[in-house]
Amino acid sequence: MTAMKLILITDEAKNDMRLMNKKKAQAVYDFIFKTLSRRVKPMDSYPDTYRVKADFFRRVSGSYSIHFERSPKGKITIARITENII
Repeated sequence: MTAMKLILITDEAKNDMRLMNKKKAQAVYDFIFKTLSRRVKPMDSYPDTYRVKADFFRRVSGSYSIHFERSPKGKITIARITENII
């Protein structure tokens, strides 16, 4: 099974990516399709990701956050992508 079949992106997250500037959107895309798809350890063992509750996680990177969920079958759902306002 390819990594693309294991990652689901909600319409809300897709819309969030469309609203981001091109540089930030590319960083999010690289994380989702290059980094996240290759992670094999528990999500909260990575320094850039922390557990919110149960199987819900948040990855913070500079000016944006990715909210995602890992399902029991190994699929990852990207629920929201938000910009951090400092």
